[in-house]
Amino acid sequence: MNKLPPVVLPKIEFNREFSFTDADFERIRKLIYKEAGFP
Repeated sequence: MNKLPPVVLPKIEFNREFSFTDADFERIRKLIYKEAGFP
């Protein structure tokens, strides 16, 4: 099992193209971790 680094995205750059809220950001991060097999 590969250990993923923490998901760190440049929020300002990211928000320039996608209007994600912090809640959306958290949900996506959790989904990525879940898919990767993290609790």
